[in-house]
Amino acid sequence: MKPITPQQIASLSTAQQYFHDCYIVSSLGILSRSKKGQKILQNNITTNGKDFNIKFNNVNEKVEDYFISEKEINNLKFKSYENEMPFEELPVVKAVELAMNKLIKKHPFQKPLICRALGTQERFEYNKPSNFLKLFTGITPETINESSLSMSLLDKISKAIDTLKKIANDKDSTFIAGTGISFDGLPSWHCYGITKVDIQNNKFHVFDHRLNKELEFPIISGLLKFKFLTGFLGKDLK
Repeated sequence: MKPITPQQIASLSTAQQYFHDCYIVSSLGILSRSKKGQKILQNNITTNGKDFNIKFNNVNEKVEDYFISEKEINNLKFKSYENEMPFEELPVVKAVELAMNKLIKKHPFQKPLICRALGTQERFEYNKPSNFLKLFTGITPETINESSLSMSLLDKISKAIDTLKKIANDKDSTFIAGTGISFDGLPSWHCYGITKVDIQNNKFHVFDHRLNKELEFPIISGLLKFKFLTGFLGKDLK
């Protein structure tokens, strides 16, 4: 098998989310926007053009590979109101989702208990982005407030602003902003890839893979809409 192509990697930056797995789709999206992230994707996702092999670099401190066949990819169906819905999800994304299905079946505790209690179509739905990033890359991401009971970055605002400043000067940074229980128009428990930070004009941009579009926020008031940040600075990626 060979590494996925630059074209396949580029397609991940705007991949459409269908299932309740924004943590996977946004993680792949931010990695695709970073040169170091692209190397990780090519190392961890290989294909013969039909089948895929997905490598996770830290599953209980071990490397594990999961083979995903073309048949499995074709059989993954998105359902809405009990009906199968046709959808054009990328085979690369499907392969990673199916690999997470197998990983979680083998290692149930790689999915938090509260997420396992939720009703799902597929086992890979609902998880913490920091958990996926660590499993996939083998590196523990920097995380601000993800596991806290607080639903806002208010108490961590200085650290969050400092992190955005670092992201602004780091082309290889790969960070996710996520909501908790939301009361201001954003969906609850949703992940967005941070695509740009413009300190001079006091704004930052995120990509929403569910809506498949980029959103813009003022830095301080925007950060307060989110519960947590998680990801890597370029120096942390290998």
